Amino acid sequence: MSRLMLFVFLFIGIAFAQDDEKPFVDHSFQCPLTTEWVLCDVVCVADLSECPDILKCEAPLIACGDGGCYANQTECDTAFNETGNPCEDVCGVACPQVYNNFSAICTELFGEFYAGDNCTAPYEISTTSEGFLFFYYWVSLVGGLSLLWCLFNQRLMPRGEAVEMEDEFIDSEKLETEEQVKPKENFLFRGHVTKSLKQIGYKRNIPALILYVLVIATIVGFQVLFGVLTAMFYKTEEVYPDISDGLNIFVDSTQALYVFEVAWMIGAAWCVLFKWPKSISYLFRRRCELSEADYVLVFQPTATEIFSNDPAVHKMQQVIAIVTRIINTFFAFVFSDVEFLRNPDGKYTSCDVTLQPDGSRTFYYNFRKFIYVSDNQRYELVKLSVAEVVSDWINLKKGLTTKEAGERILYVGPNLMDIPAPTVFSVLVDEFLKPFYLYQNFMSWTWFNFFYWHMGIVNTVVYVTGGLSISYVNYRNQKLLHSITKVSGSCQVLRDGQLKKVDHSQLVPGDVVHVTPGPVYCDMVLVEGSLLVDESSLTGESMPVAKTQVEPSSAIYKSTTHKKSTIFAGTEVLNSGTLMDNNLAVVTKTGSIADKGEFLRSILTSPVPLFKFDVEVKIVIMILCAVAIIGFCITLRFLDTDPVSGWFYAMYVVGTALPPLLPTVFVASVGIGSSRLRQKGVVCSNPQRILNAGKVRVSCFDKTGTLTKQGLDFHSVLPVSQGEFAKELSTLEDLNSQVAQAMACSHSLSKVTMADQTTQLIGNSVDIKMFTTTTWNLEMGGGVSPDKVSNSKLTLVLTKRFDFDHHRMTMGCFAKNQETGKHTFFLKGSAEAIKSRCVPSSIPSKYDEISEQFSRSGCYVLALASRPATSEEETKLSSTEKDL
Repeated sequence: MSRLMLFVFLFIGIAFAQDDEKPFVDHSFQCPLTTEWVLCDVVCVADLSECPDILKCEAPLIACGDGGCYANQTECDTAFNETGNPCEDVCGVACPQVYNNFSAICTELFGEFYAGDNCTAPYEISTTSEGFLFFYYWVSLVGGLSLLWCLFNQRLMPRGEAVEMEDEFIDSEKLETEEQVKPKENFLFRGHVTKSLKQIGYKRNIPALILYVLVIATIVGFQVLFGVLTAMFYKTEEVYPDISDGLNIFVDSTQALYVFEVAWMIGAAWCVLFKWPKSISYLFRRRCELSEADYVLVFQPTATEIFSNDPAVHKMQQVIAIVTRIINTFFAFVFSDVEFLRNPDGKYTSCDVTLQPDGSRTFYYNFRKFIYVSDNQRYELVKLSVAEVVSDWINLKKGLTTKEAGERILYVGPNLMDIPAPTVFSVLVDEFLKPFYLYQNFMSWTWFNFFYWHMGIVNTVVYVTGGLSISYVNYRNQKLLHSITKVSGSCQVLRDGQLKKVDHSQLVPGDVVHVTPGPVYCDMVLVEGSLLVDESSLTGESMPVAKTQVEPSSAIYKSTTHKKSTIFAGTEVLNSGTLMDNNLAVVTKTGSIADKGEFLRSILTSPVPLFKFDVEVKIVIMILCAVAIIGFCITLRFLDTDPVSGWFYAMYVVGTALPPLLPTVFVASVGIGSSRLRQKGVVCSNPQRILNAGKVRVSCFDKTGTLTKQGLDFHSVLPVSQGEFAKELSTLEDLNSQVAQAMACSHSLSKVTMADQTTQLIGNSVDIKMFTTTTWNLEMGGGVSPDKVSNSKLTLVLTKRFDFDHHRMTMGCFAKNQETGKHTFFLKGSAEAIKSRCVPSSIPSKYDEISEQFSRSGCYVLALASRPATSEEETKLSSTEKDL
């Protein structure tokens, strides 16, 4: 109600505009009499009611407008037609003239009317009247206080400095050797500090909050004011007589249009000024120390990548960056934004600080939790690191107590990828606060006046409909993303020495989970038993993957190195009969720290790359803006005789050069594209990326069995004899050859017993096809003894197996001949990777040519190598795969 009354006063104030209008004399009709009694110069006024009292006719005579008084209207009309209007060349009508004995008395009586060069016409409303002054004072007061607050808050009395912020973990995934693992004072393991991210503390402030409310009220009030002034215009034209007479405060429509122009230009400047900050709300918060902050403003530098090799595109981007930098620097100076001036290229995100039950202060940024550390006087990333080396993980099989689990969850937070459920209001606000909607809104108001209301309605309906449609698409996509990431379920967890049913959100690192068939809610390392896991939802691998318990060692545990013993969140454990009886796993990562969380986080927070089209569109808009400005000035110049109407025509020229509905074309196309994709089961977190996807011409995929038919066929093998390729074989002739042994050993297969007591090979489809070609048999050791491969004549014990490494593009194993005890190291991988690890003299002459020939024909090409080894070498693949 207070806001409504405030703007009612603003609108009523305009009504005082006509009270200050003052007529004045037309000097072209100066009387040449020089006698003692002179006729005073004619006084021209806009309306006879504005004549001074001394110049009004005595009753019953009436004034006619030609400077005389007459008995009735008939005489008045006759005289007016004969003598004419002496003020015709100036404006308005003439007051009755009087004689005075001295010409000086005329000046004394009517000097204020003689002082001007023109009479005051209705459209020349005084800009110093009460209504305008109230309008000026209000806008200047609120705007000036806002800028003074920014100056005080950011420059004169700033509290708290921008502190460097950590954005990445240094954990066991990035440690290479055991020597890098250092003892920690507690289980809280934080990340490293990067100088790119900054954190700044802010808190609530009552005076600033009042200013914030006034700024928002003024912005909304401009829209109300434009609507009232538009109604006043049509009332003065008597187009719609049903409009309330209370709005009829202007003499004519020209005066109403003039007032609208002034209000429109001031409102446009105001809204553009307060549109520049990324968030108006953080402008009106008191900067403070991080220890007392209610909000933390996080600065992240932008790293925009342009997908184009055209040098002209990069030069255009440099021009755009310079223009943007100049504009942003100006506004940053106006708002006293010191941090922006120091770090001009970046994004600011406001994060709410939550006070935990134990008194700690935390906030979430990019789905990661930060906690305030008083010793370092800053917020730091949180992760529980309960163990490093493999043996330590195995020793955690005893589980946690309820107290320990409660303490840990306060640090890491719940095991959730918390994407908040969208609300209709928030989605609409995010959409309609985009910059171009401001331009569309103000341009539509220029159409509503000047008898073009039908065009104003069309423009408004089109851009509002477009905004609502894209908001609807965004709402549905965000709601679907929320439902996808929202998981419900429970686990059997070892707490206080007993298995308890615990909700998945309460899992913490170090928990011991009894793994049963069903979805996996966090990353875990299997310390007891073996499993069959479906990883298709995470990796796209269509075949189930066997997981075996991790072997005790002093090596640092890594999910990549020990992938065969790691169960990832987002996968599903399959029912595989007796294998499910006693499977225990220790939780390693939860929430957004897990591999699934990192994957989703990278999708939702990654910057959008720029294409050539994106850069060129900005250049086109800059050119259109220049054309619009030039057209505006030219139109005003040629219509300078009627500047009020000329301003509206000039604005229509601007709307023609830079069409307000231009973005609606993209909005509509993006909304339709997103809807069609959703029908195909494709969810787009940011519909604007559909435009980028439209520029893609080539896509590369590496998942055989995903796009092609299920399974593989064995084609052939080329053995090497005396340094050269021998005859190509479609089947193995010698099942005991070195090639056959390498094919039988170089894999990560497992054999499981199904519910019907049949056995099945589980693993990569390439490994399965390669192994079955050898007709050898795989015997599982069950974690008690090493696995074995054998045929009727030969048995090899797989003493050490290394899983496939995507960086090295190799996998290997140590095999011991059960009869002779000799050790051999076998290595399998891509043709290029194997060649780089072999003795040059052992490489056939046409090695590259033949491997490329098979690749071009669509074959999955693998190379095999071997060398004699010893049991002491069974340490690390990177130090073993050489001199093959």
